[in-house]
Amino acid sequence: MKSLELSVEDTRKSHHTLINKQQRQYLDLIRRVEKAKDDLSLEITSSRQLLLDEVRNSSSEINSSLVAFGSQLAEMIAHITRAGDAKRGKVAAVEDKGKAAVVVEKDTAATKDADGFEKISSVFEVQILYFSSCS
Repeated sequence: MKSLELSVEDTRKSHHTLINKQQRQYLDLIRRVEKAKDDLSLEITSSRQLLLDEVRNSSSEINSSLVAFGSQLAEMIAHITRAGDAKRGKVAAVEDKGKAAVVVEKDTAATKDADGFEKISSVFEVQILYFSSCS
């Protein structure tokens, strides 16, 4: 009977040891999963921040390009307006009473640059007109 009791006690201790070992393995697995989850979360956050920075930089570059394009477009419109006014012989400036400056377009040439944009070159003549008032 004593040997049966010793055998039961040994089996109980063995079970207890196995249960403790499995608990330690389970807790170790949980720690490893938590660490992997934290690492993945950190990597996702870093990737998200990098993408956000890229979007912000691209947006900034696009805004800068749009501002530059807007300025160039305004210059082209002003040039076209001046050229149209000159073609019609409109008065460009009046300096003194009895004097007027008239700008007349003499020659226009169109060429394309390396980017495929058309470049218009014009030659203008400035005529100063003098007139007297009738009193």
